[in-house]
Amino acid sequence: MTVLTIDQALTRAKSHRERGEVEDARHLLEAVLEAFPNHSEARKDLEGVKALLRCGDNLNPPQEVIDRVLSIYNSGQLLSAFEEAKVLTTDYPGAFVIWNIMGAAAAQLEMLDEAINAFEKVISLKPDYADGYNNLGNALKMQGKSNEAIKAFNQAIEINPEYVDPLYNLGIVFKDQDRLDEAVKLFNRVIRLKPDYAKAYNNMGLALLEQGKPLEALAKYNKALECNPAYAEAYHNKGLIFENEGKLDQALKAYKKAIECRPDYAECYYHIGQLIKYTANDESIDEVKALYEDINTSKENKCRLSFALFKIHEDLSEIDLAFHYLCEGNRLRKDLLGYNYKHDVDLFSKVRNIQPCLKKISRSNTKIKEAVTPIFILGMPRSGTTLVEQIISSHSYVYGAGELMYLSKFGKKIATGEREVNRENLETFRSAYLNQLAQRSYGKSFVTDKLPHNFLFVPLICAAFPEAKIIHVKRDPAATCWSNYRHNFAGKGLGYAYDLNDCVAYYKLYKDLMQTWELVYDQQIYSLEYEKLIADQESETRLLIQNLGIGWEDACLNPHENTRSVRTASNTQIRKKVYKGSSQAWRKYEPYLNNVFQCFNV
Repeated sequence: MTVLTIDQALTRAKSHRERGEVEDARHLLEAVLEAFPNHSEARKDLEGVKALLRCGDNLNPPQEVIDRVLSIYNSGQLLSAFEEAKVLTTDYPGAFVIWNIMGAAAAQLEMLDEAINAFEKVISLKPDYADGYNNLGNALKMQGKSNEAIKAFNQAIEINPEYVDPLYNLGIVFKDQDRLDEAVKLFNRVIRLKPDYAKAYNNMGLALLEQGKPLEALAKYNKALECNPAYAEAYHNKGLIFENEGKLDQALKAYKKAIECRPDYAECYYHIGQLIKYTANDESIDEVKALYEDINTSKENKCRLSFALFKIHEDLSEIDLAFHYLCEGNRLRKDLLGYNYKHDVDLFSKVRNIQPCLKKISRSNTKIKEAVTPIFILGMPRSGTTLVEQIISSHSYVYGAGELMYLSKFGKKIATGEREVNRENLETFRSAYLNQLAQRSYGKSFVTDKLPHNFLFVPLICAAFPEAKIIHVKRDPAATCWSNYRHNFAGKGLGYAYDLNDCVAYYKLYKDLMQTWELVYDQQIYSLEYEKLIADQESETRLLIQNLGIGWEDACLNPHENTRSVRTASNTQIRKKVYKGSSQAWRKYEPYLNNVFQCFNV
């Protein structure tokens, strides 16, 4: 009698199944499981075989029936295709192709539970069907179940290592999870298999940009456009890089090119508005209004267009209309984000409660010199942190890395008590942060991290980095809140900014928290008032550089000449000389504000 290995038995069972010898396949798989009850692959194969047996002769409907459902699906009648396929699965429960159509239609209709159930049925019927796993992964990703999606994509890749779709989709998940090195490797793998895959080049560019490599990112966007000259998103992304680098004419051309390719590209209209001053005869005004009034414009795009219309009417000195569209844009944005002020109250409470624990285990400031020293520039968004970073990074010893997410990524759970506050975890956090920072240092001894909301983590910074420099930038509260309210920020973490009452309440939380930190860590925090800086730039700049202990350089007095890439809402303002008066810009809207800033005694 021939004795089979497990792999041979599984292969033979698969052959039986493919030849229609389903009973033989079942017997063989049951024998494997009798000897190895926990063998997952044999169990999965057996489930598929049993599903076929339950179907009897009704494995597939006639080809003309399959063609009809496919035709309905391909014509865009998704709900009809879903309903037709659902009926057919009752008559032909073993027809994996029908389940697949049903799942695809459900996914596009965002009926994600139905889609996931259908794709799981597909792979139970055909366990070696890579498309089924890829489709399942996409549905799970849409549902926010990233880790489960990763497993599904990896299964598809295991079945077919040269299958481009799951490789690309896995790269997208890794990019979204900030696993940037892994994402770049996957996109490179995709491009080796499919050299003309424009989307892979574009998304590799996005990952490289997040790694602080704008020139490499720009090269990838250009490659994407070589593959697809009408690729609007690649033009938009080029525009962002040019805008961040102060190349405003090139940015404007890129955004306009994106609109040529996609006339309803609302985000580009928004960005164009930040680069120009509108006049009454500007032809693009009618385009923005028409798109805003189009019933097919999505809520998200209507929000962007509202902010664009605010800028248009402000430039035209039509303050009534400007304020109307500003309120509309903020209302839509707050609704889209689902912001709840109580969540911020809870977060502030958690970091406050954990502070004493962090104080107890604070790391001593040893004489061992690290490769790079962090400079944290923090405060409320729109308080002048970008200007301060531009000043400091004009120094030859300093690299301006911008708004980094590493502090929150590696340390938030410690700072909020979700992870035990002990020396081991503190050292792990310190090492992870400094390793990432060193990769962004470009050989400089100091690197700035100017994510404003790092003010939440001052106790963690002081505990883990006693050698770090902390610059707290303060600005007039009314000016700060107004500047937050008038901007449509790219990220999703500033939900309070889209309601003036929320913004004022959040500012009070911030001010109270920082007063506590300054009492406890007064020797480690340098406070800088924005209004004093713009009133007496040289004196305040000299004091700032003296506090950092890096020696004076005249370049620090000319931050507008700093050519570094800046990825914040201030990226156009910091290309100009420091100017006075910006803190009073809200005054022209004062009649509309219902005394919301009265609590600030303005």
